[in-house]
Amino acid sequence: MTGEVPPPPPPSTDPDSTSPSRAPWRSIAGFCIGAALLCAAAWIVWKDRGQLSSAWDRARDADWWLIALLICLPWISWTLTSVMYCTLMNRRSRRGSRQHVGLGEMHAVLASAWLMNYLPARPGMFGRLAYHRVVNDIPFRESVRASIVAIACGVASMLLLLGVTLGANAMGLYGPAALILLAAPALCAACLAAAIGSRDARRETIARTAWALCVRYMDVLSWMARYVVAYQVLGRPLSLVEAGAFTVVSQIAAMVPLVGNGLGIREWSEGLLGPRLTNAIPQQLALSAGLLNRAAEVVAALPVGLICGAWVARRMRQGGTPQSGHQVI
Repeated sequence: MTGEVPPPPPPSTDPDSTSPSRAPWRSIAGFCIGAALLCAAAWIVWKDRGQLSSAWDRARDADWWLIALLICLPWISWTLTSVMYCTLMNRRSRRGSRQHVGLGEMHAVLASAWLMNYLPARPGMFGRLAYHRVVNDIPFRESVRASIVAIACGVASMLLLLGVTLGANAMGLYGPAALILLAAPALCAACLAAAIGSRDARRETIARTAWALCVRYMDVLSWMARYVVAYQVLGRPLSLVEAGAFTVVSQIAAMVPLVGNGLGIREWSEGLLGPRLTNAIPQQLALSAGLLNRAAEVVAALPVGLICGAWVARRMRQGGTPQSGHQVI
């Protein structure tokens, strides 16, 4: 869901024109490479399954609530991403008008894009831009601007997470003290946004960016929780620094424009990182955790993506109305 690379505006305002016109074979090749990397990771895990027998035994015997939590955490990320984009896009436009996209509507658009971005050429990303242009009457440049700010907030969130986890480790903080330190950047960003207020357009923009940073950092924490739960299911608890490292690597992999949703690249980034940690994690175990996370993400994305995709397609066929941006599903 996170880590979209802002594209240039599509060359057409036709609602069916949701994919880039340039280099289609490069996009297809990127998808094929990602799928091949994912299959290679699965093959290595299967080939060395004897060495991972104890981990898979623990996974089979894991508490049901851990599996449920692993599936629900991507939905939390989806909700936080929707809140962040609503925060960035519901503002005064450069034309002086007030832009508005309903929170439920944003959930639907991002769920559709989430699932479609698994396809070659990342059609979900371009479809999101086209939707806001056709239905909400938001210019492409405004949508791209929101994507650029969202990515900047993501980079800042990764740096903050690295600093916080390394700081907590250096100070020997554990338990509630470590959790308070983890939450501190989000609380500081929220306090900054509240203090700035929105008395004029410039202050409103700064305040909304601070709110977006707060929400994006919370999203990064939800990703961190996904790795903590996945490794708990496999019977190898993560330290704070290890969980932070896997989170940052996964976020960077998701930003690679070659494939959508970091397909294959994310799993191999984690597989290469595991053995290089201070307390080395075997590559097969790191790949297993990555594949487990991917499976949970796909299970979470399929129902909401299909349902919301049908709703978004219907809204695109209907086109925009002066009040369409206020419609919430």
